[in-house]
Amino acid sequence: MKKTMIRNPKTTAVLTALLVAGMATTPVFAETVYTPVEGTKTTFTKYVLMDRTANVPNAKFSFTVAPGAAVEATTDTAKVYAGVGTPKIADIVFSTTDVVHTAKTEDDKGLDMGKYTGFAKKTGTIDFSDCSFTEPGIYRYVVTETATTNMGVTNDKDATRTLDVYVIDD
Repeated sequence: MKKTMIRNPKTTAVLTALLVAGMATTPVFAETVYTPVEGTKTTFTKYVLMDRTANVPNAKFSFTVAPGAAVEATTDTAKVYAGVGTPKIADIVFSTTDVVHTAKTEDDKGLDMGKYTGFAKKTGTIDFSDCSFTEPGIYRYVVTETATTNMGVTNDKDATRTLDVYVIDD
């Protein structure tokens, strides 16, 4: 039986994607924070930062997950395999009925609110259960946020992040 652990090679956070977004009348900033887990799924929190008196925008954020490039081992690093299979990832949808939070909880401790005084958040999932890992190792994927068509939202210039999945043989 194989155990899958999803992690970023440099930190304990799997990956962080930053999106700069702006509404026509209210500045909005969106951030995605991924956390490591054991199992076949990883979750991430998508944040929309705004003034606490603003309404959450109607906005949909979509992502794709594709195999990354393999990297040969060196004296300092382990071999990295190209990802296998097609992980599933659902869209994250915000609406004007979502709650605007004004205080961070323990779960939000990594969130840098900058000049913003409120935020909305949603949880997303990347599911690797249909991916067949044939041997232990590090499997690399590229997660890309699709350019949004939401009016007033500007995407991050770098919408692509690397996600490493650590497969451990029990």
